[in-house]
Amino acid sequence: MFQREHRVPIEKGVRQGDTISPKPFTTALNHAMLQLDWDDKGINIDGRKLSNLRFADDIALISQDLEELQQMVEELDDVSKAIGLTMNRSKSMVMRNEWADASPITLEGTTLPFTDSYVYLGRFTSMDNNLRAEIMRRRRCAWAATET
Repeated sequence: MFQREHRVPIEKGVRQGDTISPKPFTTALNHAMLQLDWDDKGINIDGRKLSNLRFADDIALISQDLEELQQMVEELDDVSKAIGLTMNRSKSMVMRNEWADASPITLEGTTLPFTDSYVYLGRFTSMDNNLRAEIMRRRRCAWAATET
């Protein structure tokens, strides 16, 4: 059953916000991610390779090598397109430490911007792991919520 390809005719869509809405998406994305042969890519943590972090449609690719990262971006773009998804270039960026090569990472000819920090799954993330910036960001969000 799981080794054969099955075609499912889609006659009606699932409305965004419906409780079932995320399930077909995450199932399709997980299937696409399983097509990627990244067992030897990423960073070594306790003898295992970690190449990506995923939650719903938020994906963080992890690599110690920019050439490897470029290949991972291209492969992710290819498998995403195969299931009808496109990567959002305006939300795609590259974070690197000060010792990493500054060679550009591109997505379909567009250079992805470098950043020192970003918010991933609601948490401020930076190479120096400065928690003060995250605490200040959360305080601003809390104050903004009280002013509405």
